[in-house]
Amino acid sequence: MEQIFKKLQNHFNLNSKHILILGSLQHESLDAKQICAKTNIPQGRIYYYLNYLVEKQLVEKTTKKPFLYSFSNVNQNIIGFMKQRIDKMLQAQGEVMDMMKGPSLDHFERITDTKKFTETHLNMISESKEFFNYVSLHTSFPYVLYSFNDLNNFIKMREAIAKSRPTITFFDTQIAILVYKTYLAALEKGIKMRVVFEKQSFDYHIKVIKKKLGKKFFEKWKKEVLEQFDKYNIQAYVLEEYLPIQIDINERRVNLVLRHLGIINGMVIGSHEITDLYTKIFAQTCQRAKNVLPLIKKLNF
Repeated sequence: MEQIFKKLQNHFNLNSKHILILGSLQHESLDAKQICAKTNIPQGRIYYYLNYLVEKQLVEKTTKKPFLYSFSNVNQNIIGFMKQRIDKMLQAQGEVMDMMKGPSLDHFERITDTKKFTETHLNMISESKEFFNYVSLHTSFPYVLYSFNDLNNFIKMREAIAKSRPTITFFDTQIAILVYKTYLAALEKGIKMRVVFEKQSFDYHIKVIKKKLGKKFFEKWKKEVLEQFDKYNIQAYVLEEYLPIQIDINERRVNLVLRHLGIINGMVIGSHEITDLYTKIFAQTCQRAKNVLPLIKKLNF
């Protein structure tokens, strides 16, 4: 069961608190207070996680008070949950394909692997005139949160992250150098970069930086990232939501990529209508999200 929980956490947007709750309910039904006692999750936060698990039909809840929660139909619940997630991803992809039937396209291209995604991502940054907006895919840590002060430290951090989890961008040292130079050139040119990514991913990667790179590196990284956000007017936001699609947006094109169980599938669309639509969607997403700067400022080793 531990391996199943790990897969659910890595691929289906369950965080460590969700896993603790499922583990506590494996062999018995419990009320919220009992779950808090077994998991050490504060009572003020427990319903946030419980309601999500009930909504996704992973956990059952009795209809009358005192409400009891159970995870009795383990196999059935997990299969239903995974199917719901996969169906949602397929629906999102279908909706994009339907949208493409209307407007005239200046450009259309398939993305089927990490090399092609990396090439497209960097090309879209280079061709940007004023802005580059993007939503980082589930588990990703945006490059604008790397320090651009020192190439060697950039590569060290990239290597530490690449060893800790699968990455959507193709990784080797030469690619890391290209990413570094592309982002830095765009920022120095005055391109406004904005990104939205998962709060869960922020928390995970801060732990990686601390554990793998140490206190001295962490403190230097924190100082330099705060300085570069101010210098280049970078904006980054976090959402406590699952973000199944990588979305890159500039003035000319939109890049949409899904990654599921290690498989990359996406498309690049050149269309003013599609670009305008996703620019509006991105702005609405930013309004729901929280600025990451206060979170970085509060960090301590």
